[in-house]
Amino acid sequence: TGKSHLFLMLANYFDLKQDAPEMEGFFSNYAEQDPDGANKMRTWRGDGRYLVALCRYGTGDDFEATVLRAIEQASEREGFKGLENTHYQEALRRLRGSEQARRQGKATGQMYDMFVDALHEQYPGTTVEALRDGLRRYKPHHLNVFKGVFQAITGGGFTPDKGNLIDILEDLVRSEAFKERYKGLVIFYDEFDEILKQGQLDISRFQGFAELCRHPEAGMQSIIFYAN
Repeated sequence: TGKSHLFLMLANYFDLKQDAPEMEGFFSNYAEQDPDGANKMRTWRGDGRYLVALCRYGTGDDFEATVLRAIEQASEREGFKGLENTHYQEALRRLRGSEQARRQGKATGQMYDMFVDALHEQYPGTTVEALRDGLRRYKPHHLNVFKGVFQAITGGGFTPDKGNLIDILEDLVRSEAFKERYKGLVIFYDEFDEILKQGQLDISRFQGFAELCRHPEAGMQSIIFYAN
């Protein structure tokens, strides 16, 4: 029925600036059929461009993981390192969460003590407070320190928690690096019904995601989600 083709056309509509030759040709052809409609689309589109993330279905991943991977791939394609900034916020969230668990006497709080011990062992003289300060100021060295210690105590690499998708998106579109380059983020999810059939969508978390798209907070660029 051509739905996927229309999806790609819409992706280009957001990806390219409206004065790009491809867009000029599109608006010109559209105007031959519907002058008013073409003018409305051109006006609504405005200047600038969006970061376009295309979700790949059929990978077996759930919704959050698929969206994060799509944004990561879009950023790599653009040579945009803004997504890496979310890792700093994620590291701070992990530290804050494990420290809170420790204060509450939860078993998971042991991770905080393990982290502190490994930090002192691998990086003598570096305190948790100094590490937090470096992460808040987006210092690459401190993120590498966190990754090294995280690897040492967990045996795995550090990646954002997909359960924090909303926080990660907020960090991304609120960052100055993102706002300087893009008008917003557009996420395309083709064959969305497949992830519904496979039960790979947490409805409560998706509702929060949908609300974020509908009502972005102050200081955030727009987030647009299209599902087919």
